[in-house]
Amino acid sequence: MPIGGETFLSSNGQIHFSDPTCPDSVKSSAMDQIGVNFVQRVRRPAEADDAEPAAPELAVGVGFFTLFSRGALTMEFNWNNNKWNHHGIENTAYATPGVLWRVARNIEYGVGVPVGLSRQSDRFDIVWSLVFEF
Repeated sequence: MPIGGETFLSSNGQIHFSDPTCPDSVKSSAMDQIGVNFVQRVRRPAEADDAEPAAPELAVGVGFFTLFSRGALTMEFNWNNNKWNHHGIENTAYATPGVLWRVARNIEYGVGVPVGLSRQSDRFDIVWSLVFEF
């Protein structure tokens, strides 16, 4: 399981900070992430009704995981909102329980079920990941 603190600026303009301080003797840890997506309209759609507002978005995520010998149980809470600026229309929140399974020494498979917590959120989704470490 890739574990380690990190701070970086992603290509979509988000500043990410994650601090899973997890010594070998501790089998659980927490993580956090705060980001802002800055939106600048480059061109206008032909139909004015198709134009989403060019509103910057605030994204906040927190979670924790508990390690086991062959994987981990995870729980994340995510909130995205752009209503605070330029007439944005999005306010979504999700709770995502999940499980990560180490299939082999360098292969991990994960699955989670985001459950919507706000009116604009989807009721639920399914997300999965497959990681090859080399």
